[in-house]
Parts: sequence; C-alpha cells; structure tokens
Amino acid sequence: MATPVANVMPVEILLVDDSPGDVRLTQEALLDAKVHLNLCVASDGEEAMAFLLRRGSMPMRLALTSSCWI
Repeated sequence: MATPVANVMPVEILLVDDSPGDVRLTQEALLDAKVHLNLCVASDGEEAMAFLLRRGSMPMRLALTSSCWI
C-alpha cells in the first residue's frame, strides 16, 4: 500500500446523498482507499448547488485520513 505524501494537496470531493447509511459507506470506502482528501457532504441538490455557488448554508465538511475523522 502506498503511504500518503506530506505537503500534497488533498482531493476535494462533494458527495450529494440523502441517505446517512450510504454516506457512511462512502466515507469508509474512501478511508480504506488511503487517499488524502476533503469530503463535503450535501444532503440534496439544492444544498450542493448552494455550496458550489458559495451561497447559503454549507454542507458538512469532513477531512478523511487513514487514522482519524475530523
């Protein structure tokens, strides 16, 4: 398995899903992939568009690493 490299910009992912179970499964799969990333979760298309257009409330933002949830 490759180890994360320091000083590498994380991949930015916006996940749009209204199912908490599916969000959790996706989080676990991404965590297992050991990719340095920031995951934003929007519960619907309206929230996702507001995030993309930088308007309104922001979706939950999670930084995933191989060892912790932030």
